[in-house]
Amino acid sequence: MQGLNCCYGTVTLSVSTGIDDPKNKEQFMAVESTNNPHQSPPKTPTNPGNTKLVVVAVVLAAAAVILTNIYISQIRQQNKLNSFPAYIFQVPVSSGDRIRKRDVYEISIPDTPKFRETFDQMGYVDKINLDLSISQKEPLKRSANAGEILLHRHFTSAQTDLIDQKISRGKRLKVLSINSKTVPGALRVGMFVDMEAAFQTQYGVQVLPVMERVKIISLGSHTSYESASRRVNQSRFSSITIEVTPDQATLLNLIERTMVGDFDLSVRNPGDMELTKIPSGGLNPTVVELVERRRPTTDNRQQIH
Repeated sequence: MQGLNCCYGTVTLSVSTGIDDPKNKEQFMAVESTNNPHQSPPKTPTNPGNTKLVVVAVVLAAAAVILTNIYISQIRQQNKLNSFPAYIFQVPVSSGDRIRKRDVYEISIPDTPKFRETFDQMGYVDKINLDLSISQKEPLKRSANAGEILLHRHFTSAQTDLIDQKISRGKRLKVLSINSKTVPGALRVGMFVDMEAAFQTQYGVQVLPVMERVKIISLGSHTSYESASRRVNQSRFSSITIEVTPDQATLLNLIERTMVGDFDLSVRNPGDMELTKIPSGGLNPTVVELVERRRPTTDNRQQIH
């Protein structure tokens, strides 16, 4: 305390604390900062270079994730293109059951000649035939355990029926040689096919439709059950049996002697009833006329005999 003044009864105290001294002021601020817990600590200056490095690292990491996902998707797509589907029972089934989509699950088989040959010999069911069996509610003829591969033999009876007793009255069974290499997928009994053949004409070799929507009665010389159980490749049968009228059977004999090579088959949906190339049904009149012109005349046949 430096002084005490009194003026007209008023006492004025003037106290000098020495805070104006620079050294004392610095000490006072330090003590004040310590005693005030709400005061923010002094800010540390940031380095702009470090921030840029962090941003670049984040961008590179995101790009790596995106590129990895793209690569994995491409690999999966490539594997899908280089494979074919087969189906496995995931529940036990019994004879008489109608297969449902949820009864099987799909597996991908590498599309190599060895795997193709093996599964063809087994008579595996592809997606087209599976969808067809489900849509037609075709009953199973054989029991199967969970984990078994779905085969065509599951839809055929273990007992070989006498085929001649199934021929419709007034009809005949005719065996035809086919080009199995042109068949799309594995053939099976009950399929409907269109038949074409090549003929030598005045304009050269021409491929003409012979019959449309023909039902396959049997494959080769075996029933479908025997073929599957003997591991015979169902898509490589060299002949099929169809049901025709007696006149058609005779004409087909003549056609086979006239045409070039074997019959080519096209498999059609069983529900497709449209006859686009031969509206009249039966044998193609153009083919009949073609082969009839080459039939020996009565006089020629008498000379031959």
